Amino acid sequence: MKHSALITLLLLITTSIALANTDSKTSRKIGTATDDKPCTCVFNKNRMWNPEKIVWNNEEWHCSEYKEDGTCASVATLSSGQSKQNPCSKQTVPLYCAFNLDNAPKYIEIENDTWQCTAYDEVGKCIKSGKI
Repeated sequence: MKHSALITLLLLITTSIALANTDSKTSRKIGTATDDKPCTCVFNKNRMWNPEKIVWNNEEWHCSEYKEDGTCASVATLSSGQSKQNPCSKQTVPLYCAFNLDNAPKYIEIENDTWQCTAYDEVGKCIKSGKI
């Protein structure tokens, strides 16, 4: 009886090790490298929730170019020169850009949430917005 239990236990351990070592198309092993940049599918103006930026591999990313249909064509880090040149271009329009317009409101109401500028750069331009 003890021998059959021991053989069964060894068989289960060997099988689980073999299954853990097989590559699967639906998952990846823990510890393997992640993609260098996030998927453009994260950003989409057609969804109710569309982030202005995300953190991926310890860097802040945003959609650097939107297509006409509202989906994201490419992503870039916020530290890249492209985002520093004109973060409020017609291609990328984060909410805080509304506070930089001429005669801009102090508050914006969107779907029963009130937003305001929460951070300014050294020249007084709004660089971050938040709910009140």
